Amino acid sequence: MRPIQILLVIALLRAGTILAGDAPTPVVPSRPSSEKPLQEVLVSADHAGPALWKVTSGQHLLWILAEPPTPLPTKIVWRTKQVEAALAGAQEVILDGGITFNSLRSGMPLSAAAYEDMRTIPGQLTSLKDVVPADLYRRFEALRLAFAANYDSMEQLRPWSAGFELSKHVMKSLSLSNTVVSDTVVRLGWRSKVITLYTYADYSEFKKNSTSSRMVSCLDEIVAELEADRDDLQRLGDAWSVGDVDALREATLRQKPDTCALDMFDNDQQAREVTAHHTEHWLAAVDLALTSRERTFALVPADKIFAPDGWLTAIRARGYDVQEPH
Repeated sequence: MRPIQILLVIALLRAGTILAGDAPTPVVPSRPSSEKPLQEVLVSADHAGPALWKVTSGQHLLWILAEPPTPLPTKIVWRTKQVEAALAGAQEVILDGGITFNSLRSGMPLSAAAYEDMRTIPGQLTSLKDVVPADLYRRFEALRLAFAANYDSMEQLRPWSAGFELSKHVMKSLSLSNTVVSDTVVRLGWRSKVITLYTYADYSEFKKNSTSSRMVSCLDEIVAELEADRDDLQRLGDAWSVGDVDALREATLRQKPDTCALDMFDNDQQAREVTAHHTEHWLAAVDLALTSRERTFALVPADKIFAPDGWLTAIRARGYDVQEPH
């Protein structure tokens, strides 16, 4: 389960949580007895903790911490001494907010009614079962009954919305979180200026595509991720917390492309263009940091670090010195 890919860092969806604030919260059943509970990751004193990349330009320094590609146990214990030291002298902390379809920036304010229409299947006689393939619905329903049995109204949600709601319930039931690392970074970097970089895509595209059959593949992706072996999740948490870069790289590169994000666009070309724009947005922040800040800290999704054409490759192409973790 990927933290950003499954839940998508889409401000619209965050707004949806607020818009739906008055709705009753469905009761999440306790973990089935057959479900293997995740254990806290205890990191011994022999390990330095999560790996850090060091980027320099003259006297300017940027520390980069990889954000793991999956949610982590909420009670994960990871040694933060290196991270604390890197954050201690940082004037600025850069977080990646990702690509968002925030209606506030689109000139198309989103009302509660409009949001509900976007996420709900119209018509009393039509449900999720009627709009997705039978096998996908069977797999979805098995997870819903295991982790959100009392959330019957999930059946009336469009595929993408049902997937996000199911993912939230599974993570809550298994005590997982996709903000464990970022929350810690913000807490430790409280003395620094914290900026979150967003790239605002065309809200009208999201509004149109959110109601189309394109989003069925998004639900399929989410269900497949939730069905994955949770032992892999534990091993990845272990690898990240002790700075095992090779294991983290292997697990990250094994991840599939984010279908949910791609399907928000009309076509792949639009998705590539917005992604490229977001990369340039982040690199501009790095350029500024490495020319005007003595010390900066950045939390970067692992896939953007390890991808052959990822952000570290782009940093090197700009002439900055990048030192890999030891």
